[in-house]
Amino acid sequence: MKEVFIVDYGAGNLGSLQNMLIRKCDVDCTIVTDPLLLPEKGDVTPPGVGHFGFAAQGLADLGWSVKLREFDDNERKLLGIYLGAHLCNLVVSDQMTKQ
Repeated sequence: MKEVFIVDYGAGNLGSLQNMLIRKCDVDCTIVTDPLLLPEKGDVTPPGVGHFGFAAQGLADLGWSVKLREFDDNERKLLGIYLGAHLCNLVVSDQMTKQ
């Protein structure tokens, strides 16, 4: 079964997303609160709703920005939903400007 890990950085309705992924997409879905505990396999989604600045700061404060910048494995997918899509773009854009 496909594994998806939901990034918990203090924004988004994580329980609702988890239920939808399990019931409608038939995936094994786990909410991860610590970037150091993110497994090496499985896809990742940083969901989000609300204020972009608050969410971006939450990612940074909890160490998720650094972890998501390391996410360059072609076998894994990084899916941002709503505000999370903008946050993924920020992480990728920031990484590209540092190279």
